[in-house]
Amino acid sequence: MAYQIAIVGGSITGCMLAQLLKRNPQVHVSLFERSSSVLGSRGVGITLPLPIIEKVNNLLPDNPCSFYPAHKRFFYRNEVQQNDAIEIWQQTISAAAINWGMLYRTLRHDLDGIYHTDTEVLHIDHGTDKLPSIALAHGSKKTFDLVVCADGYDSLGRKTLYPDYSFNYAGYIGWRGTLALPKPPTVTSLEYHCFDKGHLVSYTIPHQNGALINWVLYSHMSHEDLALFKQMQKSSKQLNKDATEQLFSIADHHLSKEMKGIVRRSSSLFYQTIYDGIAPSVSKDRVVLLGDAAKILRPHLGSGAAEGIRQAFELADTISKTPDLASAISTWTSAEDPQSQHMAKLASHVGNALVTQAPDWSQMNQERMTNWWGSLMMGKLQYFTAPSLTENRMAWQK
Repeated sequence: MAYQIAIVGGSITGCMLAQLLKRNPQVHVSLFERSSSVLGSRGVGITLPLPIIEKVNNLLPDNPCSFYPAHKRFFYRNEVQQNDAIEIWQQTISAAAINWGMLYRTLRHDLDGIYHTDTEVLHIDHGTDKLPSIALAHGSKKTFDLVVCADGYDSLGRKTLYPDYSFNYAGYIGWRGTLALPKPPTVTSLEYHCFDKGHLVSYTIPHQNGALINWVLYSHMSHEDLALFKQMQKSSKQLNKDATEQLFSIADHHLSKEMKGIVRRSSSLFYQTIYDGIAPSVSKDRVVLLGDAAKILRPHLGSGAAEGIRQAFELADTISKTPDLASAISTWTSAEDPQSQHMAKLASHVGNALVTQAPDWSQMNQERMTNWWGSLMMGKLQYFTAPSLTENRMAWQK
């Protein structure tokens, strides 16, 4: 008899796992998404390692996800007198710049009969001596052999397993926006524009009507200022007039003429608060946490989507190769827990070094940046320098 597996959350991580599990004849998978709207309307950018997006597209050849390869990243500082960006470092990378909505639509494709929209999970019942069950908003209750929670940073699964879990504010926020380009490129690069207690990173992503410059500007904000900022925003993530002027002021003060122009001409401006947080374990009592449900990592080492996809591939692979489900969960958890702990520590370390404890960028050059980055990474490879997905476990353990 096939294992009955439920996935809570129909975003990128949940869809990726559903695509993988539906190919396993020993598994019957059901995905529950509380939203009734189309998640794919989101248009912000993310980056993935090239091996991951290639593996996704090989799995789904009839509906591949468009992307721009990025083989270089550049670090700049602003020359105040010239009001221009001065290159201080470049590094060879192997990344893919992707539109979040396009990736979602690729993964959502052909999940009819598995993907249940407008179906909110209200409660997860679990215990060491019983199979987990879920209670749905429309009144029914279902029991499964495994419940996988891929329901994001506000995860019901994490709150159920670890009710005392809490996030830690990192001390800065990310201001985000996009600017339409009339002519799509064939490749892109990652550009970092650095200043004291912050930086802006930008790259180009595909869009249905051409291409977009996607950027995020990280800047320090105290706990007190964050509380006032959120009060001014009135719970909205979209920037209001006062917040937009605050963003423009930061850009005018710290960025080159070209980059401040990009920020000022951009649309769909919003912000995200940067947090740290990791659950004690990725599984408990046949309930598994994936992606942002398991940990909130600062985004400087890669997107939450990249991490969720990696976990989905490895969990599905472990289930397919292990004789029984309980052993598969145990094997996967034993490998994943220490890796997650290390990644959380490293992401916080790198975030501090790039924002709250940034070096004097005016003193940096190619040699000094190479040495600085090497010591910062503590002997590890960043996700987009990893040569393969599974052989090196994203190179975090190299």
